[in-house]
Amino acid sequence: MPIRRVVTGFDAAGAPTVLFDGAAPGEMQFPPAVGGSAVDLWCSEVVPVDTTSTDDPTDGTPFELMPAGALFRIIELEPGEHAPLWHTTATVDFNYVAAGEATVLLGDDGAVVEEITLSAGDTLVHRGPRHAWVNRGPEVCRLVSACVAATLPEGVHPG
Repeated sequence: MPIRRVVTGFDAAGAPTVLFDGAAPGEMQFPPAVGGSAVDLWCSEVVPVDTTSTDDPTDGTPFELMPAGALFRIIELEPGEHAPLWHTTATVDFNYVAAGEATVLLGDDGAVVEEITLSAGDTLVHRGPRHAWVNRGPEVCRLVSACVAATLPEGVHPG
């Protein structure tokens, strides 16, 4: 899933500049049973993000489901019967379906409580519950996701 990533910032004198322009550095293939891939476009361990740094915190960073701070990621889900990857993240996720169709499963201990099917152009603001994504549609689904660290209710833990 080659994605061009352009990152702007400030040079040493404080003038606007392009810091990086090229392929996004953080791509990860999901296990075949899950069927998909993800590419991290930007991550930051802290919020607010330091806009004065010229380092690339995404380059060379090992894949994490949700690192602390903020994350900008594109996920592609293959169509078909794939195992849901259940997870809980201490984040608010802003998801946009750019292509295809995806179903988000809301669950409790892996049991589906509710299903919401989203089509291209739909959005989901997900605020932490245990969930998984599946693609029951006929074509690859592309999700664009921006995530920001958040708190979870007492007794709910990421994982």
